[in-house]
Amino acid sequence: MIKKLLVSILLIVCFISTYATHLVGGELFYDNLGGGNYSITLKLYRDCNCTGCAEFAALEYISIYNTSGLLVTQVGLPKPSTIPVLSSIITNPCLVATDVCVEQATYTGNATLPPIAGGYTLMYQRCCRNSSVNNIVQDQGATYVAHIPGSDVVANGANSSPRFKNFPPIFICNNDPLIFDHSATDPDGNTLRYSLTAPYDGADATCPDPSPNSSGGGCQTYPYAYSPIVYIGGYDEFNPMNSQTGQIHIDSITGVLTVTPDQQGQFVVGVKVDEYKNGVLVSTVFRDFQFNVVQCNIPIANLPATSFDPTTGIGIYKVECAGNDVTFNPSVYNPPPTSVPVTVSWDFGVQSISSDTSTQLNPTYTYPDTGTYLVTLVVRKEINGSGCYDTARAFVKVYPVLTPDFDFALNAKDTCLGLPTTLQDASISTSGNIISWQWDFGDGTSSSQQNPVKNYSTSGSFNITLTVRNVKGCVGTKTSTTSVFPKPDAAFSASAVCINQPTNFLNGSSISAGSIISNTWNFNGEGSATTQSPTFTFLSTGTKTVGLIVTSDRGCLDTAISNVMVNPLPIVNASPDTVNLCPEKTAQLTASGGVTYIWFPSTGLDDATSATPILTTGTSSVNYIVEVTDANGCINKDSIYAAVFPLPTIDAGPDTSVCLSPGSFRDSVMLIATGGVTYVWSPPTGLSNATIFNPVSRPLANITYNVVGTDANGCNNSDSVRVYFLDPNINLIVERDKEVCEGEEVAITVVDQGKSAYLWTPATSLSNATIFNPLFTPNTTTDYVLRVTNYCYTKTDTITISVLDLPIVDAGIDTSIYRDLPVTLNGNTNGVNYYWYPGDNVVSPFTLTTDAYPEKSQWYYLYAFNSAGCSAVDSMYVTVVPFTQLLLPTGFSPNGDGINDVFKLVRHLNIRELKWFRIFNRWGEMVFETNNVNIGWDGTFKGEKQSLGTYAWTIRAITKDGNELNESGNVTIVR
Repeated sequence: MIKKLLVSILLIVCFISTYATHLVGGELFYDNLGGGNYSITLKLYRDCNCTGCAEFAALEYISIYNTSGLLVTQVGLPKPSTIPVLSSIITNPCLVATDVCVEQATYTGNATLPPIAGGYTLMYQRCCRNSSVNNIVQDQGATYVAHIPGSDVVANGANSSPRFKNFPPIFICNNDPLIFDHSATDPDGNTLRYSLTAPYDGADATCPDPSPNSSGGGCQTYPYAYSPIVYIGGYDEFNPMNSQTGQIHIDSITGVLTVTPDQQGQFVVGVKVDEYKNGVLVSTVFRDFQFNVVQCNIPIANLPATSFDPTTGIGIYKVECAGNDVTFNPSVYNPPPTSVPVTVSWDFGVQSISSDTSTQLNPTYTYPDTGTYLVTLVVRKEINGSGCYDTARAFVKVYPVLTPDFDFALNAKDTCLGLPTTLQDASISTSGNIISWQWDFGDGTSSSQQNPVKNYSTSGSFNITLTVRNVKGCVGTKTSTTSVFPKPDAAFSASAVCINQPTNFLNGSSISAGSIISNTWNFNGEGSATTQSPTFTFLSTGTKTVGLIVTSDRGCLDTAISNVMVNPLPIVNASPDTVNLCPEKTAQLTASGGVTYIWFPSTGLDDATSATPILTTGTSSVNYIVEVTDANGCINKDSIYAAVFPLPTIDAGPDTSVCLSPGSFRDSVMLIATGGVTYVWSPPTGLSNATIFNPVSRPLANITYNVVGTDANGCNNSDSVRVYFLDPNINLIVERDKEVCEGEEVAITVVDQGKSAYLWTPATSLSNATIFNPLFTPNTTTDYVLRVTNYCYTKTDTITISVLDLPIVDAGIDTSIYRDLPVTLNGNTNGVNYYWYPGDNVVSPFTLTTDAYPEKSQWYYLYAFNSAGCSAVDSMYVTVVPFTQLLLPTGFSPNGDGINDVFKLVRHLNIRELKWFRIFNRWGEMVFETNNVNIGWDGTFKGEKQSLGTYAWTIRAITKDGNELNESGNVTIVR
């Protein structure tokens, strides 16, 4: 709210007496007198008419420190002869005032401080602040400081500090907007910047005046530390009044302080002013003061200002640049009693006429011409026959027309990232020249040029806002959106680049938004392509320049250029050119000229990726190709032909024999092998020469010779021939007699006589009577005769096969049982050893009479053995009937005598799983539960014996057939 220094409010500085105690505020500043001499001023503010409050001291001391915190000197400032009261008591029919007021004591004195690096800090400390303050912790003191710059900042340290022009009103009305000129002046004309700050704490009640030369005698050791005051919850230096309707604010440039309080109380506020010389901070001056917010029972008029003119103390309500019509929307407060209305009267400030008035609350007035007008709003309320007034004044400036506008150069509203956006101001002002242009480019950057050029660092959509101001104070804004499209990022890579071989160029281009729609390739001027990832073959070696231009769907381009080296192909040598091998033989293959090798086909190679694989041939010839890659990734090939010769067909001749019969005696025979050029016979036993094709054999028993023949290619194969030793004196049947169990099959060991005629008699129970080794299955003891006839002799031999009796065995008759009940196996035999099979559910499988517990119907087998080792078996079938049964008693006596002490399942049949066995008392409380069929209830619950009586039980179980079984009943406890 801008008023002529708050016509009715600023006259009121007295406030409710309960607020008054001690210090109200203070500040410290200095003037440079030249030659290292300074005049120091300390202003202190305290409650006047304060009962029990300390008077202003006759001498106040300023302590002066260097940058190391060491005390340099102290300056005593004498008490001024006159201590003015800032304001007087007034009478207002709308406000009940008291005689409480504020006194100002201005102490001054001189000090000589030669220039030093780092300068000096001036400090004054005292106790105590008002205990009635609402926003800080009580019992805190005050410290006021100022800084004299050092010779390293200002030449000779010569500087005078800023000082505030006005002391704030200590009495303001709740809900009444305040705009106060809190600016300072600087004797040196340096730049000043304002901000809110936390006042400093200082001395306390135990040491109210800590300076060494004070009346307190220097009760505190120097340097005396100080720190910001401590705020209570919800308050801080930037929000010292906790106002929700209008936070306190000070303009950093003008020093104008604004606030609209929304609660009553006393609030300590701190302000500091920083002094800058050529951009360097040279000094800081602090001030703190109290705002006393009360509920004023007076009407309040407020014309909210958009800016403030410190020279007049009047704000600017509006600058109308669109036309001559101005609509006024004031803020008017009607104090209690609200039943009495307020009246308003307007004077719109047109000097040449008297009709520029209105009594409407929100009037609209049409000004006759352009110009600056001082508007006055008076709010009046009649209380107790007297009129209470409040007046608000503000300037209205009428200067139409300002039309902000701008264009994009060459109509290039949208552009690609990396290209400039050129802006051209097209604003029109009819009431004065445009004096400022402020551009907001929508990316956190700005410009004050009239026609700026902007280069965006990122792509996206940006709102460009131009704010123009003319000499009359008119401000206009124009916003337009520009799109900065992302530029594609051209990139590619290439596979190995080799002469006369296709090279794959992989397009790695990307774009953050949109798409790439074209690709243009240039291969060193030797060719081009427009596909995304082309293939190109260079016909000569050397360095080639490859370029790729990519274009996005928005027309944005990017180029990637890279030099590639076209390498020669490796010189590959595979040896030998041809390798001759026999089937299933090995050979060493060798290749050179590269770093990696791959052989095709891989069949027969121990490692198809080795430069020196081992080849094991099959039966067919193969042409092997080796693909060799050098360090540059270039590939060349060579081949090896593996010729595979067929194996020779070696024939050792037909089986033959020798004869020792006197009539046709021939003790040797010539063997003849064919199909090779060299031969080796084995074993050499009985041979005249084991390395010729036709050795003579003179054996002493049947023998088989193996011959290995090798052909002209070095390939070998083998065959065998058997030579039978025919001797009339040999025993044809090796065994003399043999025993066999009845029904058992047996073989007889007979000497093989080759292509002789064999005849066994009798032929009964033989598998074949005309071979030398039939199988015999006699029913009774039998003499078998073998007759052998060949060109050398005819001879017979005999063997007796005795048939042994089997043991007698009887497993018993088939039977049936209920599941989970035993079956008794009762066998009988004359054997000496016996057992039951299967034996997994048999109690004693090696006894004739025993119990078994089958889960399902099955056969049981009884095996018996006699002393001759012959065996017999008999069987019986047991049918298992799935009968389900649960058997429990109806009572039990848990008295500890060991008889019937536990209630449990006495017997159960066909139960696979017990889900639960539960017992309940008469009140339905479960006293026992188990899922183990072998566990029962001992008649207790929670360690306590249960009373006599009847209890209910329930059982849920799963049978071995998978069915669910539910049973229930009662049991009685007796003792």
